[in-house]
Amino acid sequence: MPDRSYGKIGRPERIVVSLLAVAFVSLALASMRGKNPTFDETAHLPAGVSYVQVHDFRLNAEHPAFPKLLAGAAATVAGAKADTTLDAWRAGEQWDFGRAMLYESGADYRRIVFAGRLPLVLLGAILGLLIWTWARAMHGPAAALVALALWTFSPTALAHTRLVTTDVPLTLFVTGAAACLWQARRTGRLRWTFAAAACVAGSMVTKFSAFSYGPVWLLLAAWPLPGRRTPRLAHPVMFLLAAFVATELAVWVCYAFPFDWTTIRALGMTGRGVTPESMSLLRRVPFEIMASIPWPSADFARGMKDIILFTEAGHPVYLLGRPSDTGTWWSPLLTLGVKTSLPLLALALFGLGHAIVRGRRRPADLVFLLAPPALVLATNLLANLGLGVRHLLPMFPFAILLASRPFAGGGWPHGLLAFVSVAGLLLWHAAGTLVAFPHYLPFFNEIARATGGGYRYLGDSNLDWGQDLSAASRELRARGATHAVLCYFGTASPFVEGLDWQLLPPTQRALSRDPWKTMPAEGEQWLLMSATNRQGIYYRNPEGGPAYPWLDGVKPDAVIGDGTIFLYEISTNDAVQRGMADLYLRHGMREEAENALRRALAKVQFDLASRRRLFAMLRGRGAFEEAEALMLDAPNPDVPAILDVVDLQEEMGKYDAEHESFRRALRGFKHDADLKNAFAWFLQKHDRDLDEALRLASEAVEWTPEDPYYRDTLGMVYLARGEAERAREEFETALRQPEGDLPAIQWHRALALVDLGEIAEAHEIADRLLNDPTTDESTLGEISEWLAR
Repeated sequence: MPDRSYGKIGRPERIVVSLLAVAFVSLALASMRGKNPTFDETAHLPAGVSYVQVHDFRLNAEHPAFPKLLAGAAATVAGAKADTTLDAWRAGEQWDFGRAMLYESGADYRRIVFAGRLPLVLLGAILGLLIWTWARAMHGPAAALVALALWTFSPTALAHTRLVTTDVPLTLFVTGAAACLWQARRTGRLRWTFAAAACVAGSMVTKFSAFSYGPVWLLLAAWPLPGRRTPRLAHPVMFLLAAFVATELAVWVCYAFPFDWTTIRALGMTGRGVTPESMSLLRRVPFEIMASIPWPSADFARGMKDIILFTEAGHPVYLLGRPSDTGTWWSPLLTLGVKTSLPLLALALFGLGHAIVRGRRRPADLVFLLAPPALVLATNLLANLGLGVRHLLPMFPFAILLASRPFAGGGWPHGLLAFVSVAGLLLWHAAGTLVAFPHYLPFFNEIARATGGGYRYLGDSNLDWGQDLSAASRELRARGATHAVLCYFGTASPFVEGLDWQLLPPTQRALSRDPWKTMPAEGEQWLLMSATNRQGIYYRNPEGGPAYPWLDGVKPDAVIGDGTIFLYEISTNDAVQRGMADLYLRHGMREEAENALRRALAKVQFDLASRRRLFAMLRGRGAFEEAEALMLDAPNPDVPAILDVVDLQEEMGKYDAEHESFRRALRGFKHDADLKNAFAWFLQKHDRDLDEALRLASEAVEWTPEDPYYRDTLGMVYLARGEAERAREEFETALRQPEGDLPAIQWHRALALVDLGEIAEAHEIADRLLNDPTTDESTLGEISEWLAR
C-alpha cells in the first residue's frame, strides 16, 4: 500500500528494513534451537503432516487447517511420515500419534520440528513487513522504521512466531484485513476491499475464534470516506459477500476440496456440558449465526463447534499465585501489564495520547488502530479462558502502530530530553529482548521480575509450555546424573534425552510402552519439576493448598529456561521424600512410595510415622520378615508401633518372638493400658501364663473401667482359666458399656454360656450373629467353626 506523499523508498531505508527483517528471522531461528516442541505443537505439527500426506483431517480438528498445512508441508520435506497403520491414527488420538511420529518413527524429530516451524517464522517476518508498510503509508518512513524495530525486538512476537500454533498467522491476517480496509477507504479501490476479504478468509481457516472480528470488519468497511460524514452502505455489503465467498472457498481448498456441506446445527448444538440456553446472550447470538452457516467441510464445522463450546466451558488458569478452574475478567489486563515490554507499553500509551490530542485531522486512522485491539481485549475480558498473552497477540501490531504515531511525517520528539527519553526507550526495548535470548516464551517485564518474578503472576503458555525439557536434561547430565524423577508439563518425550526417568504425578503413564523406571532407594536422586505443575494449574492437592506443599521453602539447585523448570537434589531431603510417598500412594504407585519412605528413614531414623507407613506397605505385599525387621530396628518405638509388630508376629506364627516383644515393650511402657490389654489377650489366646494374663487384664480394667475391649479381654482370661461365671459377668458388663454392644463380645458371652451349660441360648446368639450384617469376618469364622463341631 504505497503512499506517494512520503516518496520512494531510498536505499538507506531499504538497508535498515532488510537488517531488521534479518534480525527478526535470526533471533527467531537461533532462539528456537534446542527448544522442545511446546505442548500444542506435538498435536499441531503431526496433524499437519497427516493433512498434507493423507488428506484426512481427523486429528486436531479443534483448530483450522491452514497453519498446520504450511508446517506439515515443510515437515514432510524434512522427512516426516504419517503412519496410518498406527492404532493412534485409527482412534484419532492426536497426542499418541504425534508422539509416535516425532519420537518413535526413527526420524530426526529435531529436524522435523525445526522445518515445521520455518513457515511460521516466515509469516512473522511478513507480518513485520506489513506493519512497516502500513506505518509508512499512515505515518511516514521514520515512524515505519520505529514500528518495524518494535516488532523485530518484541519478545512476545519472537516467542510465538517460532511455534507451530495459530497465533501469529491469525495476527497476520487480522492486521492485513484492517490495513486493507484502511487502504480501501483511503483510495476507494475495490481491489483493497477484496484483499481485506481474502485476509478475513485466511483468518477463518487459521483460528475459529476469528469469526468474532465480524463486527469490527463491518464497522471499518462502513466507515465514511474522507470528506463525508455518512457511513457507506454498499461497501460493507460488498465486503461481507466477498468475505463469505472467500471463506467458503478457503475452507474448500484447505480441507482438500470436500463437498460435505454441513452446519454446526446439524451436528448438534451441545457439548462439554454447554448448551445454547446456558450461554449469555452476547455469546449465544454469534453461536446461533455460525451454527446456521453451511460449510463445505464437516471437519471444519465440527472443529468450530468444539472450540466455541470449549471457550464457553472455561479453562484452568494461574493468576497471582493461585490456580483457578476458569479465568477472571481482569486476567487479560494483568497479562498485558506483565508480559509486554515496558518501553512498548510506554510508547503505545504516549502514542495513544498523541493520537487523541493531535489526531483531529484524521480521526478515521484512530478508529482503524483502536477498533480491532479493543475487540480483542473485550472478547478476552468476557471469556473464561485466560490462556495467556498469545490470545492477545493480535493487539500488538496495533499497539506498535500507535507507538510509532508520534514520529509521523518524519518528526522526532522535540528537545534534548524528549529525544533522549524516546531513544532510550527504543534501546531499552531492543536490549531487553537481547538479554532475554533465547527464553522469549517466559519473558516478563521488569515490573513483574522486581515483584516476585513471572512465576508469581502467570503460568502455562505464558511461562512453561514444556519447551525446556532438553535443556534440563543437559543440565542433569552435566551434573553427572544418569536418572531423575520427572514431573514434566509437556508432550515432548523424555525418553530421547539419554536419561532414565521415574515418573512423579501428574505426569502420565500415557503409553504402556513408555520405559518408566523405578529408581533405587539409595544414591543421588534429582527431581525435575515443571513450573506449570509446581503452580498446580492442572493438578490440585485433594486436601487443598499448594499442589506440592513439601517443596515450599526448598530452594532449587538449578533453574532452567528462565524459570520454566526447577531441578532439586532430593536424595537426603526427608520432607520431600515423605511428600513424594504421599503422592505416589495416592496414585497407586506403591514401589515408588516404598523407596521414597526408605530414603526419608535413611535421613531421619527417628521418623516413626514414615517407618509405620513403610511397615504397613511391606506387610500389605507379604514382605513380613522385612516389615518385622524394619519395626524392630526402630530407635524410638511407641505403643502403636509395638502393637503393629506383635500383630505381625502373631500373623507369622512367631509366638515366642511376640512374647519377647511384649516383655521388652512393658519394660519401657509399664503403665500403658493398651499394651497390658494386648499382652493379656496374647497370653490367654496361647494358653501361656494365665496368672500374669489376669494381672495385666485386671490392671487395664482398673485404669480404664469404661473400656468394653478391656472388659472383653478380662472375660476371655477368666474363660481360659475355667472361671466361666466370672467371664460371663465381665462380658455382660462390657456389653452394657457405651459402644460395647459388639458382635465379637456377644459371641464371647455365648462361649461362656456354653461352658455354663446354657447351650440353647448360645445357639440363639450364634444364629442371630450369623444374620447380623455388622458381624465381622473373624467372628463369623469362629461361629461357623463352632457350629461345625
